[in-house]
Amino acid sequence: MLIRDMRLEDADQVANIHVKAWQKVYKGIMPQDFLDSLDVFQRAERWRGGFEKDPTLIRLVAEKNDHILGFAVGLENRHLNLVPEAKSEVWAIYVHPEFWGHGIGGSMLEEFKKRVEIPMCIWVASENKLAHGFYQKMGGVLLPVERDEEIAGVKIPHQVYLFE
Repeated sequence: MLIRDMRLEDADQVANIHVKAWQKVYKGIMPQDFLDSLDVFQRAERWRGGFEKDPTLIRLVAEKNDHILGFAVGLENRHLNLVPEAKSEVWAIYVHPEFWGHGIGGSMLEEFKKRVEIPMCIWVASENKLAHGFYQKMGGVLLPVERDEEIAGVKIPHQVYLFE
C-alpha cells in the first residue's frame, strides 16, 4: 500500500469512498434520507472543484494496485476558538468500508501528522463509536470540548481529539 498525494484524477474513486463510508458509518446518526441521497457524481465534482479552490490543502490517498482505498484531507485548525492548542486539523479521513480494520486509516493518519504542525485535532460525531475507538487506539486524547454541526437540517453533536 502506498500513501501519496491525491491527484485530480482520483476524484471519482475518492467520491465513491466518501459516499460509501458516510452511508455506513453515519447510519442511525444522520437522517437516512440524506444518506440515501448522497451522489458519487456530485461528490466527485466537489472534490475536483476543491483542487481549484484551495490547492494548498493536504490531500492524501491510500492506494493499492491502482485502487484508492481511503483518503484524508485537512490543514489548518478551523476551530481555534474551541481548540486553541491545535495548530492543524484533519478535516476528513475515510476508508472504504470493505477495507476497515486493515491499518489503512492509521497509515494515513501517521503520514498526515508528518506533514502538518502538531498538535493537531480531529472532530468526530459524538455517536460515531467506530471513529472514537480508532482515534483512541491511535493515541488521540478526547478533550472536554463539544460543538454541534448542522447536517441535512439536523444538529449533530461533535467531540474533538487532540494528537501530539
